[in-house]
Amino acid sequence: MFSKKIILNKKIIKLVYGPSQSFKTLFVLSCLKNTKEKAYIALGKHRFYLPKGFKIFSPKDIVEEIDIMLRLPLELGYGYTIVYDGYGANLQAARALFRESAIMRVSFSINFLAKRYNLEYGYNFIIIGVELPSGKPMFWRTLSQIIDVVLRTRLYEEERKLVIEMLNRNLELLRRDIINLDELLEVSNEVFKRSSGKNKAQYM
Repeated sequence: MFSKKIILNKKIIKLVYGPSQSFKTLFVLSCLKNTKEKAYIALGKHRFYLPKGFKIFSPKDIVEEIDIMLRLPLELGYGYTIVYDGYGANLQAARALFRESAIMRVSFSINFLAKRYNLEYGYNFIIIGVELPSGKPMFWRTLSQIIDVVLRTRLYEEERKLVIEMLNRNLELLRRDIINLDELLEVSNEVFKRSSGKNKAQYM
């Protein structure tokens, strides 16, 4: 499966995006099931349903998010795989308080650190984001500066399949993977911590 090989490739920064509840998170976590040194930065709704086997960072706002990014090498050392889930959630919230130019600068700064850590510390960054009504990822203007490979999820629930599309930098389709949805869902109890009665599909 080419999409799993992309997720595991430490030399490139990946963006996985798609509509809400299209199993972006579950797809990524299933690929990393056997990865040892891994961290999970949980933003927005993802702070409330966390994966197993990860060092967890759960910033509640953009100030904490920046602080975590600045001290990441001190916390982790070298060679970690980092899932950055819910990219843009804190930036979106900050739009109520700051000008758009300031939000863009913060986004550029976060991305710069991710790129630097990928090159200097060997971090395998997998950024998970949301698809806008335009079809583009949220904050694509800034993310496009650092992303090497784009994967987009497409859920076909009636056909019980999840399609992973590989896109170029113009967000044009290059190739597809098809994943059996029922087989993917079987993995959810292995990769997520036990639910406390929440609808876990909304966090995937």
